[in-house]
Amino acid sequence: MPGSRWSLSRPASEGQFDYSRTLARAERTIDLFFTNGRPVEAPPGILLAELGLPVESAQFAPGGEFQTAIPFLTRWLIEKSHAIRYSNPEEMLHWALMARVAACGCTPDSAGSKAKLSDLRAEAEAQCSNALRVLGRLVEAEDTMKMAWRYLERGTGNPELRAAVFARTASLLTLQRKFQAASELAHEASVYFEDLGMKHRSASAEVTGAIATLYSGDPEQASRLFCRLLPKIPRREDPSLFLAARINLVACYVDLGKLPEARQAYRALPPTNPDSEPLILLRMEWQKGLLLNALQERISASQTLGRVRKAYIERRLAREAIVVTRDLMRTFEHLGEGGKAAILREETASWLQSMKFGAEASRFFQELQQPASG
Repeated sequence: MPGSRWSLSRPASEGQFDYSRTLARAERTIDLFFTNGRPVEAPPGILLAELGLPVESAQFAPGGEFQTAIPFLTRWLIEKSHAIRYSNPEEMLHWALMARVAACGCTPDSAGSKAKLSDLRAEAEAQCSNALRVLGRLVEAEDTMKMAWRYLERGTGNPELRAAVFARTASLLTLQRKFQAASELAHEASVYFEDLGMKHRSASAEVTGAIATLYSGDPEQASRLFCRLLPKIPRREDPSLFLAARINLVACYVDLGKLPEARQAYRALPPTNPDSEPLILLRMEWQKGLLLNALQERISASQTLGRVRKAYIERRLAREAIVVTRDLMRTFEHLGEGGKAAILREETASWLQSMKFGAEASRFFQELQQPASG
């Protein structure tokens, strides 16, 4: 974590590793992950069996001939988790936890070395932390990310992995309101990716830093960052990232009270369809509600924010549900309907209590009692 990151070790010595067995079985390994050239839809059961499920054939036991495929499985699970980050956070965590189990079931020999095994486990822990963050489980997310950093210190020094962990840590720090550290770490990640020629991922890390700047209370600087970043984002390669940056630019203009610019930026959002990522669409609707509020179209704003709040509650995304609840309460207060605002607060408090959010519950209740934003 920031503060300790300067003690990260230099790339570890790899030593010699005999890849002949892995190479000899490469084609069979790939067949486990692809059917007719397309990724399989579910984890290869033969590999999951090696993670502790009972098997009938001795050849599938840990240390058997498919053991060398477990690093491939782990990364497949990580990518599976990452791919649904904007659609199903609970399933995102499910696949990330499976990746963690897979990484724990791997051996130094099958990974290539002890340092490479540490890399693999760092990657799995970082993805698990990211999923916990999306779900608002920040205490667990921080503990898990600290584990990722410990593995990273014992790893190979792989710059792409380091950049990925830095970027995910920056997102976590932003929600913890450690904005300066988040911005610095996002910048480090961006530089790493840029040096690797990974311009798309560099832009993604810069977006993370710009969001930290916006949340820190500096929408003017954040708006400049987003305007500079948008041309760098390959819209076809990552439409969700492009849309997220655009939505946050609208938020900057709303916070600045630049309503003509906000309206224009919102109208410039790319068209969506029913197959678009649902959490991105929700964020768009939320921003539409805030824009309507700023334009003093209060009734339309209350209707829009009400739909968004309901959707976040259905997805058990407490952090988002609380913030949009506060925005809706503010709208009701502007409409002179303080009674509705009070009822909304009580309903949300009851929902939080019924959901038993564990370590986050007290923080959620405190946030609910804070004045609405804006």
